[in-house]
Amino acid sequence: MTRSTRRTRQRGFSAVLILAIVVLMGGMLAYAVTLAGSMHASLAQEVAQTRAAQAAQAGLEWGRYRIRAGAAASCVAATTLAMPLSSGPMSVTVRCTATGVHTEGAATVRTYSLSANACSAPVAGACPNAATPGDYVERQMAGMAER
Repeated sequence: MTRSTRRTRQRGFSAVLILAIVVLMGGMLAYAVTLAGSMHASLAQEVAQTRAAQAAQAGLEWGRYRIRAGAAASCVAATTLAMPLSSGPMSVTVRCTATGVHTEGAATVRTYSLSANACSAPVAGACPNAATPGDYVERQMAGMAER
C-alpha cells in the first residue's frame, strides 16, 4: 500500500464519525424539544388545577355567606357561578343540603353541608363534565355551615 491509499482510508473514517456525531446531536436536540414541550404542558396543567381549587374554595365561601347572611335560613340545592379568571372563566357548581336542626340554649341552629365543584369545561353550564376534553381540570371541595 502506498501512502496516498492510507490517507484516503483515514479520511473516510473521519467522515463516518462526523456523520454519526451529527445524527446523535440531532436526536438529542429532538429529545430536548420534546421534553421542553411536555414540561410546558405540565406546568400549564398545574396552574389550571390551582385556579380550579381557588374557584372551588370561592364557591364554598359564597355558599357560606348565603347561608349566614340570608334573611331566612336559605340553602339553594345547586347554583352555578362563572368565576372570571385571567385565564378564562371557570364554572363552579355549589350544592347545599340541609343536614340537621338542633337547639343550643334558646337558639335553634341549622346545619348545612356544602360542596363546590369547579371545572374548566362545564356541561350545560354545570360541573362536573363526564366527557372530559384533553385540557380539562376539575376540583371539588366540601364544607359545613350553620346558622
